[in-house]
Amino acid sequence: MTGCDHLVEIPTADWTELRQLFQCDWPKHEFAYYLLGNYETWKGHHETLDVKCYSLNGNWRTDGSFLLKDGFEIYFYSKADDNNWTVLVQLLSLIGWDAFNEISMDYLEKFHPAVERIISDKCLTVSSSKCANYYFLPKEQALTLHSSTIPKGFTLSRLQLKDLDTIYAQWPLRNHISYEAGYGLLKRLILLNENVGLFNETGVLVSWCLSDQTGAHSDLQTTAACCRRGYGRMVVEELARRLARSGSDSKAIAWEELPELLDLYREEWPRYAYTFYTLENGYRWRELAPVGELEVFTDPERNWQTTGTFVLRDCKELFFFTLEATFESLEKVLRAVMSRMGTSVSLVYDCCFRAVVDRTIAVLSLAKSSDERMVCYRQLAPCDDGKDPHGELQQGYRFSAVKPEDSAVVEAHWVHNDPIFTNLPTRLIKRNPSLGVYDRHDRLVAWCLM
Repeated sequence: MTGCDHLVEIPTADWTELRQLFQCDWPKHEFAYYLLGNYETWKGHHETLDVKCYSLNGNWRTDGSFLLKDGFEIYFYSKADDNNWTVLVQLLSLIGWDAFNEISMDYLEKFHPAVERIISDKCLTVSSSKCANYYFLPKEQALTLHSSTIPKGFTLSRLQLKDLDTIYAQWPLRNHISYEAGYGLLKRLILLNENVGLFNETGVLVSWCLSDQTGAHSDLQTTAACCRRGYGRMVVEELARRLARSGSDSKAIAWEELPELLDLYREEWPRYAYTFYTLENGYRWRELAPVGELEVFTDPERNWQTTGTFVLRDCKELFFFTLEATFESLEKVLRAVMSRMGTSVSLVYDCCFRAVVDRTIAVLSLAKSSDERMVCYRQLAPCDDGKDPHGELQQGYRFSAVKPEDSAVVEAHWVHNDPIFTNLPTRLIKRNPSLGVYDRHDRLVAWCLM
């Protein structure tokens, strides 16, 4: 960045021209196209809306690089053919970060290096970060979606402000964004964007889906008492049809879809129990894991809802599975993920995937440093509730969950000393149930982790 670089506001009158830059190679740049279209519509309804769009030195026509600021939210995009995202880094560097108490950013994963650079340069603290899959459904296909049969007496209709409290109470981000900002954002989405709610026979809201600032389906929720009845699918399909009738394609960003993947592995129980519990742990950890530690990958060219194909990354460990009879799709995803992870990685997998792993290692020119075979035992019925006289603790000793401050003790006795597993016991203690035995001096003397 030079001393002459500066932010230049893009006038609202030029937003349409900027938006048209992203129609090429459709739908490659649809994220920026629909984002700008959404804010053009908002500004048309509310001219006083405090939304600004900026470019670097006024050169937005050159490479389509822009930054959009809406209160505490920041969006950005660039068509520049530059893996270092130099222009985006320069743009983001010019923001007055000290003026913000909190900031929310939604962006494509390819731009993450630019964000990491800013976080480091500006010494920013990250409260929450999630990587989610992004799905695209052309409006032509949305119009052909089969309509699900809704229960008798139920209705699908647009949300109203009276539903705001219910929606906010189940909003996944309410603990990461201030009440004022979060409540105001949901209010705006209800008032200004397309949305759908499913109401029962007494008029109570039981499931809903909004469309966010980028035009993507978002905030899909179903009340706890009504889960697993297909209501979420009904509102998503109805929202897709409504967006299509208005001329918009459908998009979705969803960590929350992981329960649907879980359901695939609940079938034929307990055949896939190990994979089910691996995914269940991943879903539970999504709120606990630090920035960038936990990700789930699928094949963008295949429907994971039928194939069950996934690769789950937790730091430097990979877990994966597929329900397909052949493994080509899984191998493609695994190879793509491993190619991004450097030279040290641990793979935990079913023995049926041994050939897939061996081929992937060979293609990526990796060397296997160790290989261990594990046998998984699972107790399918509750154990006897009767007391085991041989299992009673000596006087002065007690059972307790392993305390986080005792992580160093567990790490010191950890049998896996490969750097790949550094801090794994600490992560397990913080995230999962555990059991320890403490002596009369409150010293940890025995333990078992999950």
